Amino acid sequence: MKVSVIIPALNAAAFIGSAIRSALAQSLSDLEVIVVDDGSTDATAAIVQGFAAQDARVRLIRHESPRGVSAARNTAIRAATGDWIALLDADDEFTPIRLERLVAEADTRCLDGLADNLRVVDYVTKALVGLAFPDDWMTTDAPLTLDELLDRDTPGNHDFRPLGLIKPILRRERLQTLGVVYAEDIAFAEDFLLYAQLVMAGFRLGLTQVALYIYAIRPESASNRSTLLQGRDAADFLEVNRRLMELHDASDFRLKFRRREQAIRYWRFVTLAKDGHVLAALNSSLRIQSLYLVARLTMALWRRGLNDL
Repeated sequence: MKVSVIIPALNAAAFIGSAIRSALAQSLSDLEVIVVDDGSTDATAAIVQGFAAQDARVRLIRHESPRGVSAARNTAIRAATGDWIALLDADDEFTPIRLERLVAEADTRCLDGLADNLRVVDYVTKALVGLAFPDDWMTTDAPLTLDELLDRDTPGNHDFRPLGLIKPILRRERLQTLGVVYAEDIAFAEDFLLYAQLVMAGFRLGLTQVALYIYAIRPESASNRSTLLQGRDAADFLEVNRRLMELHDASDFRLKFRRREQAIRYWRFVTLAKDGHVLAALNSSLRIQSLYLVARLTMALWRRGLNDL
């Protein structure tokens, strides 16, 4: 088996069919599609079973109760038999040539994993919103370094397009050898944690400029929840940073992780302030080092002054 497409799904009856169809329609047909129903209460399982009855490449695994997207992905990876693992969210889709193109390029470049750009679309209208990442991020010949991964996933750097959003194909044998799995107690930035751990362990993760993954933005998605309800997300963001700092004992990187922690706290403060949550913003600011806070606010005011000229 060449590729195992893994799809975690929770109450995904409205869109899981499109995701499965996009996987089955790949020009690379030597694949399996493993859907892990994470305790859905809607018709998700029945829809997947319908596909499985017509195409033996589709497999359904069920969690009796919700355990989270990380647990669902880990379950699917353990059950996979393909040379490559291809990540697909239940509300997203592949373009028809995606897997053939990525597998060929990854093999040519001797990579352990490869991610393309994301073609961001509106879930309701299907209209193209744009690409998730700048072209120059995706055109490097060398594998990603930890330094690059941290830089591109730190609030305040560039225009903060978190690189943890990528959906790479991953060489299954290397995943097994390294023993790196998704952290099941982390609900936000769990992808970034996995990628960073893999890169730190010597996993050759590459990027390519083509955009063959269709990433849908839904109104009820986590990124569109209210600012106050995203407090747990910020806590997980900080916890991921802390765990990576513990794993990397080089002094220069420990300093980068500490700076990244301050950037995450400042990002939370600014987001709350912009949305009018004054008291929550003030409380959040107390957790930021005073010198860092003053420096960032001064820079923000200076930039605003330049824009007013």
